[in-house]
Amino acid sequence: MRFILSNYGHRYLVHLARSGALDQALEADDVGRLGRIFSRGVLDEDESPELSALVARGMIEPAPEGMDRDAARLRYDRNPLEHLRRVVFEYTTVCNLDCNHCRNWNLEAHAEADPTRLRRVVDAVVPLGLGRFDFIGGEVTLYGKGWLDLVAYIRAQGGTHASVITSGWFFGETNFRAAGKRYADDREYLGDLRARGLTHVIVSLDGPAAVHDACRGVPGLYDRVIEGLDKVRDAGLEPRVSLVVGMGSSRAETRPWMAGLSRRIYGPEPDDLTAAQRLVLDDSNYVSNFIDVGGGVKLRRSRGDLAAFTNDELRCKNFFRPAPTLRIKATGEIALCPLIEGGDGYGNVHERDIVELLNHMQDAFVYKLHAERRVGAHLRFMKPEVFGGSIGHACSVRVAINMIARTMHERGVAADDQAAIHAINVEVAEKMGVLPRTGIHRANGHVRAR
Repeated sequence: MRFILSNYGHRYLVHLARSGALDQALEADDVGRLGRIFSRGVLDEDESPELSALVARGMIEPAPEGMDRDAARLRYDRNPLEHLRRVVFEYTTVCNLDCNHCRNWNLEAHAEADPTRLRRVVDAVVPLGLGRFDFIGGEVTLYGKGWLDLVAYIRAQGGTHASVITSGWFFGETNFRAAGKRYADDREYLGDLRARGLTHVIVSLDGPAAVHDACRGVPGLYDRVIEGLDKVRDAGLEPRVSLVVGMGSSRAETRPWMAGLSRRIYGPEPDDLTAAQRLVLDDSNYVSNFIDVGGGVKLRRSRGDLAAFTNDELRCKNFFRPAPTLRIKATGEIALCPLIEGGDGYGNVHERDIVELLNHMQDAFVYKLHAERRVGAHLRFMKPEVFGGSIGHACSVRVAINMIARTMHERGVAADDQAAIHAINVEVAEKMGVLPRTGIHRANGHVRAR
Protein backbone atom coordinates (compact mmCIF):
# COMPACT_ATOMS: atom_id res chain seq x y z
CA MET A 1 0.00 0.00 0.00
CA ARG A 2 0.94 3.66 -0.30
CA PHE A 3 0.82 5.92 2.76
CA ILE A 4 1.22 9.65 3.42
CA LEU A 5 1.48 11.67 6.60
CA SER A 6 -1.86 12.98 7.81
CA ASN A 7 -2.32 16.63 8.77
CA TYR A 8 -2.01 15.55 12.40
CA GLY A 9 1.00 13.32 11.80
CA HIS A 10 2.85 15.99 9.82
CA ARG A 11 2.28 18.68 12.47
CA TYR A 12 3.25 16.18 15.19
CA LEU A 13 6.45 15.16 13.44
CA VAL A 14 7.51 18.73 12.64
CA HIS A 15 6.87 19.84 16.23
CA LEU A 16 8.93 16.99 17.66
CA ALA A 17 11.77 17.62 15.23
CA ARG A 18 11.86 21.33 16.06
CA SER A 19 11.72 20.70 19.79
CA GLY A 20 14.46 18.06 19.68
CA ALA A 21 12.18 15.43 21.23
CA LEU A 22 11.68 13.17 18.23
CA ASP A 23 13.68 10.20 19.48
CA GLN A 24 12.04 10.26 22.89
CA ALA A 25 8.48 10.49 21.62
CA LEU A 26 8.14 7.44 19.42
CA GLU A 27 9.49 3.95 19.10
CA ALA A 28 12.58 3.78 16.88
CA ASP A 29 10.78 1.87 14.13
CA ASP A 30 7.91 4.38 14.11
CA VAL A 31 10.38 7.26 13.91
CA GLY A 32 11.99 5.59 10.92
CA ARG A 33 8.68 5.05 9.15
CA LEU A 34 7.47 8.59 9.70
CA GLY A 35 10.84 9.94 8.68
CA ARG A 36 10.79 7.94 5.46
CA ILE A 37 7.31 9.17 4.61
CA PHE A 38 8.34 12.75 5.33
CA SER A 39 11.45 12.54 3.14
CA ARG A 40 9.87 10.55 0.31
CA GLY A 41 6.45 12.15 0.38
CA VAL A 42 4.77 8.79 -0.14
CA LEU A 43 5.69 5.45 1.45
CA ASP A 44 5.26 2.24 -0.56
CA GLU A 45 5.20 -0.57 1.96
CA ASP A 46 3.13 -3.67 2.61
CA GLU A 47 0.44 -3.24 5.22
CA SER A 48 1.61 -4.35 8.66
CA PRO A 49 0.45 -4.17 12.29
CA GLU A 50 2.91 -1.32 12.85
CA LEU A 51 1.52 0.73 9.97
CA SER A 52 -2.03 -0.08 11.01
CA ALA A 53 -1.22 1.24 14.49
CA LEU A 54 0.01 4.54 13.01
CA VAL A 55 -3.17 4.77 10.93
CA ALA A 56 -5.27 4.14 14.04
CA ARG A 57 -3.44 6.95 15.87
CA GLY A 58 -4.18 9.32 13.00
CA MET A 59 -0.47 9.76 12.16
CA ILE A 60 -0.64 8.41 8.60
CA GLU A 61 -3.35 7.60 6.09
CA PRO A 62 -3.66 5.78 2.76
CA ALA A 63 -2.48 7.99 -0.09
CA PRO A 64 -5.22 9.19 -2.46
CA GLU A 65 -5.17 7.44 -5.81
CA GLY A 66 -2.66 9.00 -8.17
CA MET A 67 -0.86 11.07 -5.51
CA ASP A 68 2.86 11.22 -6.25
CA ARG A 69 5.76 12.57 -4.22
CA ASP A 70 5.41 16.14 -5.44
CA ALA A 71 1.68 16.24 -4.73
CA ALA A 72 2.24 14.77 -1.27
CA ARG A 73 4.92 17.29 -0.39
CA LEU A 74 2.70 20.12 -1.63
CA ARG A 75 0.00 18.80 0.67
CA TYR A 76 2.44 18.86 3.58
CA ASP A 77 3.46 22.42 2.73
CA ARG A 78 -0.22 23.42 2.87
CA ASN A 79 -1.03 21.65 6.12
CA PRO A 80 -3.95 23.55 7.70
CA LEU A 81 -2.50 22.88 11.15
CA GLU A 82 0.90 24.42 10.42
CA HIS A 83 0.39 27.84 12.00
CA LEU A 84 -1.85 26.99 14.95
CA ARG A 85 -0.53 28.30 18.27
CA ARG A 86 -3.50 28.27 20.63
CA VAL A 87 -6.85 26.66 21.30
CA VAL A 88 -9.89 28.71 22.29
CA PHE A 89 -12.72 26.98 24.10
CA GLU A 90 -15.99 28.88 23.82
CA TYR A 91 -17.14 27.20 27.00
CA THR A 92 -20.62 28.70 27.34
CA THR A 93 -22.73 31.25 25.51
CA VAL A 94 -24.63 32.22 28.67
CA CYS A 95 -23.80 35.76 29.78
CA ASN A 96 -24.95 38.29 32.36
CA LEU A 97 -24.42 41.27 30.03
CA ASP A 98 -25.87 42.40 26.69
CA CYS A 99 -23.09 44.39 25.05
CA ASN A 100 -23.75 46.68 22.11
CA HIS A 101 -21.45 44.83 19.71
CA CYS A 102 -22.47 41.27 20.60
CA ARG A 103 -25.11 39.08 18.99
CA ASN A 104 -25.46 36.86 22.07
CA TRP A 105 -28.91 38.34 22.72
CA ASN A 106 -30.14 36.79 19.47
CA LEU A 107 -28.95 33.22 19.95
CA GLU A 108 -31.63 30.66 19.24
CA ALA A 109 -30.63 28.70 22.32
CA HIS A 110 -27.70 28.95 24.70
CA ALA A 111 -25.06 26.24 24.58
CA GLU A 112 -22.57 24.81 27.04
CA ALA A 113 -19.51 22.74 26.21
CA ASP A 114 -19.05 19.09 27.11
CA PRO A 115 -15.89 19.08 29.29
CA THR A 116 -15.34 15.34 28.75
CA ARG A 117 -15.08 15.90 25.00
CA LEU A 118 -12.83 18.90 25.53
CA ARG A 119 -10.45 16.74 27.55
CA ARG A 120 -10.06 14.60 24.44
CA VAL A 121 -9.23 17.74 22.48
CA VAL A 122 -6.56 18.58 25.06
CA ASP A 123 -5.12 15.05 24.83
CA ALA A 124 -4.88 15.38 21.05
CA VAL A 125 -3.45 18.87 20.65
CA VAL A 126 -0.91 19.14 23.48
CA PRO A 127 1.41 16.66 21.65
CA LEU A 128 1.30 19.05 18.66
CA GLY A 129 2.95 21.77 20.73
CA LEU A 130 -0.30 23.62 21.41
CA GLY A 131 0.13 24.54 25.05
CA ARG A 132 -2.01 27.66 25.19
CA PHE A 133 -5.71 27.40 26.01
CA ASP A 134 -8.06 30.38 26.29
CA PHE A 135 -11.58 30.14 27.74
CA ILE A 136 -14.18 32.52 26.37
CA GLY A 137 -17.96 32.91 26.64
CA GLY A 138 -20.53 34.11 27.35
CA GLU A 139 -19.22 34.66 30.84
CA VAL A 140 -17.24 31.55 31.73
CA THR A 141 -16.35 32.71 35.24
CA LEU A 142 -20.02 32.98 36.16
CA TYR A 143 -21.71 30.18 34.20
CA GLY A 144 -18.95 27.76 33.15
CA LYS A 145 -19.80 24.48 34.85
CA GLY A 146 -16.63 22.54 35.61
CA TRP A 147 -14.36 24.86 33.65
CA LEU A 148 -11.75 25.04 36.40
CA ASP A 149 -11.56 21.24 36.47
CA LEU A 150 -10.67 21.41 32.79
CA VAL A 151 -8.05 24.09 33.51
CA ALA A 152 -6.44 21.78 36.08
CA TYR A 153 -6.50 18.93 33.56
CA ILE A 154 -4.85 21.10 30.89
CA ARG A 155 -1.99 21.99 33.22
CA ALA A 156 -1.57 18.36 34.32
CA GLN A 157 -1.29 17.29 30.67
CA GLY A 158 1.47 19.79 29.95
CA GLY A 159 -0.45 22.89 28.95
CA THR A 160 1.66 25.94 29.74
CA HIS A 161 -0.89 28.73 29.47
CA ALA A 162 -4.52 28.76 30.58
CA SER A 163 -6.46 32.01 30.49
CA VAL A 164 -10.03 33.19 30.81
CA ILE A 165 -11.59 36.17 29.08
CA THR A 166 -14.03 37.95 31.36
CA SER A 167 -15.95 41.19 31.70
CA GLY A 168 -14.49 41.50 35.20
CA TRP A 169 -17.96 41.53 36.73
CA PHE A 170 -16.60 40.08 40.01
CA PHE A 171 -14.14 42.91 40.74
CA GLY A 172 -15.29 44.74 43.85
CA GLU A 173 -17.99 42.16 44.62
CA THR A 174 -18.37 40.39 47.98
CA ASN A 175 -20.14 37.17 48.97
CA PHE A 176 -20.79 36.10 45.38
CA ARG A 177 -21.12 32.82 43.50
CA ALA A 178 -19.01 32.02 40.46
CA ALA A 179 -19.62 28.84 38.46
CA GLY A 180 -21.33 27.16 41.39
CA LYS A 181 -18.95 28.11 44.21
CA ARG A 182 -19.27 30.93 46.75
CA TYR A 183 -16.44 33.39 47.46
CA ALA A 184 -16.03 36.03 50.15
CA ASP A 185 -14.53 38.57 47.76
CA ASP A 186 -12.67 38.99 44.49
CA ARG A 187 -9.24 38.33 46.03
CA GLU A 188 -10.36 34.94 47.34
CA TYR A 189 -11.73 34.13 43.90
CA LEU A 190 -8.51 35.11 42.12
CA GLY A 191 -6.54 32.99 44.58
CA ASP A 192 -8.71 30.00 43.72
CA LEU A 193 -8.18 30.60 39.99
CA ARG A 194 -4.43 30.50 40.49
CA ALA A 195 -4.61 27.42 42.71
CA ARG A 196 -6.52 25.56 40.01
CA GLY A 197 -3.85 26.30 37.40
CA LEU A 198 -5.05 29.41 35.61
CA THR A 199 -2.17 31.60 34.44
CA HIS A 200 -3.81 34.69 32.88
CA VAL A 201 -6.95 36.74 33.46
CA ILE A 202 -7.92 38.69 30.34
CA VAL A 203 -10.44 41.47 30.88
CA SER A 204 -12.57 42.80 28.03
CA LEU A 205 -12.52 46.54 27.38
CA ASP A 206 -14.33 48.41 24.62
CA GLY A 207 -12.69 51.82 24.96
CA PRO A 208 -12.11 54.49 27.61
CA ALA A 209 -14.42 54.56 30.62
CA ALA A 210 -17.44 56.33 29.12
CA VAL A 211 -17.41 54.29 25.91
CA HIS A 212 -16.87 51.00 27.73
CA ASP A 213 -19.57 51.48 30.35
CA ALA A 214 -22.09 52.62 27.73
CA CYS A 215 -21.36 49.53 25.64
CA ARG A 216 -21.65 47.18 28.61
CA GLY A 217 -24.62 48.91 30.19
CA VAL A 218 -22.96 48.87 33.64
CA PRO A 219 -21.96 52.27 35.06
CA GLY A 220 -18.62 52.18 36.87
CA LEU A 221 -17.54 48.81 35.46
CA TYR A 222 -14.49 50.27 33.70
CA ASP A 223 -12.99 51.67 36.89
CA ARG A 224 -13.59 48.39 38.72
CA VAL A 225 -11.83 46.48 35.94
CA ILE A 226 -8.82 48.81 35.91
CA GLU A 227 -8.41 48.41 39.67
CA GLY A 228 -8.88 44.68 39.19
CA LEU A 229 -5.78 44.43 37.00
CA ASP A 230 -3.66 45.11 40.07
CA LYS A 231 -5.59 42.51 42.07
CA VAL A 232 -4.91 39.94 39.35
CA ARG A 233 -1.18 40.59 39.59
CA ASP A 234 -1.26 40.51 43.39
CA ALA A 235 -2.83 37.04 43.18
CA GLY A 236 0.13 35.75 41.16
CA LEU A 237 -1.75 35.76 37.85
CA GLU A 238 -0.87 37.65 34.69
CA PRO A 239 -3.29 40.50 33.86
CA ARG A 240 -4.05 40.97 30.17
CA VAL A 241 -6.71 42.73 28.10
CA SER A 242 -9.05 41.99 25.22
CA LEU A 243 -9.63 45.29 23.46
CA VAL A 244 -12.30 46.10 20.93
CA VAL A 245 -11.20 49.31 19.21
CA GLY A 246 -13.41 51.52 17.09
CA MET A 247 -16.48 51.28 19.31
CA GLY A 248 -16.88 55.01 19.77
CA SER A 249 -13.48 56.46 20.65
CA SER A 250 -11.48 58.44 18.10
CA ARG A 251 -8.07 57.44 16.80
CA ALA A 252 -6.56 60.32 18.77
CA GLU A 253 -8.02 58.84 21.96
CA THR A 254 -7.13 55.24 21.21
CA ARG A 255 -3.32 55.39 21.39
CA PRO A 256 -3.02 57.11 24.80
CA TRP A 257 -5.75 54.83 26.15
CA MET A 258 -3.90 51.72 25.00
CA ALA A 259 -0.60 53.16 26.24
CA GLY A 260 -2.09 53.71 29.68
CA LEU A 261 -3.30 50.12 29.81
CA SER A 262 0.12 48.90 28.73
CA ARG A 263 1.85 50.80 31.53
CA ARG A 264 -0.66 49.42 34.01
CA ILE A 265 0.17 45.87 32.91
CA TYR A 266 3.89 46.01 32.11
CA GLY A 267 5.23 49.11 33.84
CA PRO A 268 6.71 52.41 32.59
CA GLU A 269 7.42 53.06 28.91
CA PRO A 270 8.95 56.30 27.59
CA ASP A 271 6.30 57.17 25.02
CA ASP A 272 2.75 56.25 24.04
CA LEU A 273 3.70 54.60 20.75
CA THR A 274 6.17 52.20 22.37
CA ALA A 275 3.75 51.38 25.16
CA ALA A 276 0.83 50.74 22.80
CA GLN A 277 2.99 48.58 20.54
CA ARG A 278 4.04 46.43 23.46
CA LEU A 279 0.39 45.76 24.23
CA VAL A 280 -0.36 44.81 20.62
CA LEU A 281 2.73 42.65 20.11
CA ASP A 282 2.07 40.51 23.19
CA ASP A 283 -0.24 37.82 21.81
CA SER A 284 -1.47 37.07 25.32
CA ASN A 285 -3.68 40.10 24.69
CA TYR A 286 -6.48 40.30 22.15
CA VAL A 287 -6.69 43.51 20.14
CA SER A 288 -9.45 43.56 17.56
CA ASN A 289 -11.78 45.73 15.56
CA PHE A 290 -15.43 45.92 16.58
CA ILE A 291 -16.25 43.61 13.69
CA ASP A 292 -14.45 40.69 15.33
CA VAL A 293 -16.95 40.42 18.17
CA GLY A 294 -20.45 39.54 17.08
CA GLY A 295 -19.96 40.94 13.60
CA GLY A 296 -20.72 44.45 14.82
CA VAL A 297 -24.31 43.67 13.93
CA LYS A 298 -25.80 46.21 16.31
CA LEU A 299 -23.68 49.08 15.02
CA ARG A 300 -25.31 49.19 11.59
CA ARG A 301 -22.24 50.40 9.75
CA SER A 302 -22.56 50.21 5.98
CA ARG A 303 -20.03 50.24 3.22
CA GLY A 304 -22.65 50.62 0.52
CA ASP A 305 -23.31 48.26 -2.37
CA LEU A 306 -22.64 44.68 -1.31
CA ALA A 307 -21.93 43.74 -4.90
CA ALA A 308 -18.88 46.02 -4.86
CA PHE A 309 -16.86 43.53 -2.83
CA THR A 310 -14.21 41.72 -4.85
CA ASN A 311 -13.32 38.04 -4.75
CA ASP A 312 -9.94 38.86 -3.18
CA GLU A 313 -11.65 40.79 -0.38
CA LEU A 314 -14.04 37.95 0.33
CA ARG A 315 -11.46 35.18 0.31
CA CYS A 316 -9.89 34.55 3.72
CA LYS A 317 -6.84 32.36 4.35
CA ASN A 318 -7.95 31.67 7.90
CA PHE A 319 -10.59 29.34 6.51
CA PHE A 320 -7.95 26.99 5.07
CA ARG A 321 -4.65 28.01 6.75
CA PRO A 322 -5.89 28.99 10.21
CA ALA A 323 -3.55 31.13 12.28
CA PRO A 324 -3.11 31.29 15.17
CA THR A 325 -6.36 29.95 16.67
CA LEU A 326 -8.31 26.72 16.67
CA ARG A 327 -11.68 27.54 18.23
CA ILE A 328 -14.10 25.00 19.64
CA LYS A 329 -17.55 26.48 20.12
CA ALA A 330 -19.84 25.61 23.01
CA THR A 331 -21.87 23.49 20.60
CA GLY A 332 -18.73 21.43 19.85
CA GLU A 333 -18.31 22.83 16.34
CA ILE A 334 -14.81 23.63 15.09
CA ALA A 335 -14.83 27.30 14.14
CA LEU A 336 -11.97 29.08 12.42
CA CYS A 337 -14.01 32.27 12.17
CA PRO A 338 -15.47 33.54 15.46
CA LEU A 339 -18.31 35.27 13.61
CA ILE A 340 -19.98 32.12 12.28
CA GLU A 341 -22.49 31.08 14.91
CA GLY A 342 -22.91 27.49 13.75
CA GLY A 343 -19.26 26.76 12.98
CA ASP A 344 -17.59 26.59 9.60
CA GLY A 345 -18.55 23.04 8.68
CA TYR A 346 -15.34 21.30 9.75
CA GLY A 347 -17.20 19.05 12.17
CA ASN A 348 -18.25 18.69 15.78
CA VAL A 349 -15.98 17.35 18.53
CA HIS A 350 -19.04 16.24 20.50
CA GLU A 351 -19.81 13.83 17.68
CA ARG A 352 -16.50 12.82 16.08
CA ASP A 353 -12.89 12.34 17.10
CA ILE A 354 -10.89 15.58 16.96
CA VAL A 355 -7.92 13.97 15.19
CA GLU A 356 -10.21 12.61 12.48
CA LEU A 357 -11.72 16.06 11.98
CA LEU A 358 -8.32 17.74 11.75
CA ASN A 359 -7.12 15.16 9.24
CA HIS A 360 -10.04 15.80 6.89
CA MET A 361 -10.17 19.59 6.89
CA GLN A 362 -9.30 19.70 3.17
CA ASP A 363 -12.51 17.79 2.43
CA ALA A 364 -14.76 20.44 3.97
CA PHE A 365 -16.88 22.63 1.71
CA VAL A 366 -15.70 25.88 3.30
CA TYR A 367 -12.05 24.89 2.85
CA LYS A 368 -12.53 24.38 -0.88
CA LEU A 369 -14.63 27.52 -1.14
CA HIS A 370 -11.69 29.67 -0.04
CA ALA A 371 -8.67 27.60 -1.06
CA GLU A 372 -10.01 27.32 -4.61
CA ARG A 373 -10.96 31.02 -4.75
CA ARG A 374 -14.66 30.33 -5.31
CA VAL A 375 -16.16 32.43 -2.54
CA GLY A 376 -16.74 35.51 -4.70
CA ALA A 377 -18.84 33.49 -7.12
CA HIS A 378 -21.44 33.04 -4.38
CA LEU A 379 -21.92 36.76 -3.71
CA ARG A 380 -24.81 36.74 -6.18
CA PHE A 381 -26.79 34.52 -3.82
CA MET A 382 -26.71 37.10 -1.03
CA LYS A 383 -29.86 39.25 -1.09
CA PRO A 384 -29.07 42.85 -0.07
CA GLU A 385 -32.73 43.60 0.63
CA VAL A 386 -32.75 40.93 3.35
CA PHE A 387 -29.69 42.40 5.08
CA GLY A 388 -30.81 45.98 4.57
CA GLY A 389 -27.31 47.26 3.87
CA SER A 390 -26.46 46.90 7.55
CA ILE A 391 -23.61 44.51 6.80
CA GLY A 392 -20.87 46.53 5.20
CA HIS A 393 -17.62 45.09 6.53
CA ALA A 394 -15.84 42.49 4.40
CA CYS A 395 -15.71 40.03 7.31
CA SER A 396 -19.46 40.18 7.84
CA VAL A 397 -20.20 39.84 4.13
CA ARG A 398 -17.79 36.91 3.99
CA VAL A 399 -19.54 35.22 6.89
CA ALA A 400 -22.96 35.66 5.28
CA ILE A 401 -21.73 34.21 1.98
CA ASN A 402 -20.10 31.26 3.73
CA MET A 403 -23.30 30.43 5.58
CA ILE A 404 -25.49 30.87 2.51
CA ALA A 405 -23.21 28.84 0.24
CA ARG A 406 -22.75 26.06 2.77
CA THR A 407 -26.50 25.79 3.43
CA MET A 408 -27.25 25.68 -0.29
CA HIS A 409 -24.62 22.96 -0.72
CA GLU A 410 -25.88 20.85 2.18
CA ARG A 411 -29.52 21.11 1.08
CA GLY A 412 -28.81 20.70 -2.62
CA VAL A 413 -30.47 24.03 -3.48
CA ALA A 414 -30.19 24.91 -7.16
CA ALA A 415 -28.74 28.26 -8.23
CA ASP A 416 -32.06 29.25 -9.84
CA ASP A 417 -34.29 28.34 -6.88
CA GLN A 418 -34.91 31.92 -5.81
CA ALA A 419 -37.51 31.09 -3.17
CA ALA A 420 -35.22 28.66 -1.35
CA ILE A 421 -32.25 31.03 -1.62
CA HIS A 422 -34.30 33.90 -0.20
CA ALA A 423 -35.41 31.72 2.71
CA ILE A 424 -31.78 30.77 3.40
CA ASN A 425 -30.83 34.47 3.38
CA VAL A 426 -33.47 35.13 6.04
CA GLU A 427 -32.15 32.23 8.16
CA VAL A 428 -28.60 33.55 7.90
CA ALA A 429 -29.62 37.13 8.69
CA GLU A 430 -31.41 35.87 11.81
CA LYS A 431 -28.37 33.87 12.92
CA MET A 432 -26.10 36.87 12.41
CA GLY A 433 -28.41 39.12 14.42
CA VAL A 434 -29.24 41.40 11.50
CA LEU A 435 -32.86 40.28 11.76
CA PRO A 436 -34.61 39.33 14.99
CA ARG A 437 -35.37 35.64 15.17
CA THR A 438 -38.93 34.41 14.87
CA GLY A 439 -40.15 31.89 17.43
CA ILE A 440 -36.96 32.42 19.42
CA HIS A 441 -36.39 30.25 22.50
CA ARG A 442 -33.58 31.50 24.71
CA ALA A 443 -32.36 31.27 28.28
CA ASN A 444 -33.31 34.88 28.86
CA GLY A 445 -33.09 34.49 32.60
CA HIS A 446 -29.32 34.64 32.18
CA VAL A 447 -29.29 37.77 30.02
CA ARG A 448 -29.69 41.19 31.57
CA ALA A 449 -32.35 43.26 29.84
CA ARG A 450 -31.04 46.58 28.63
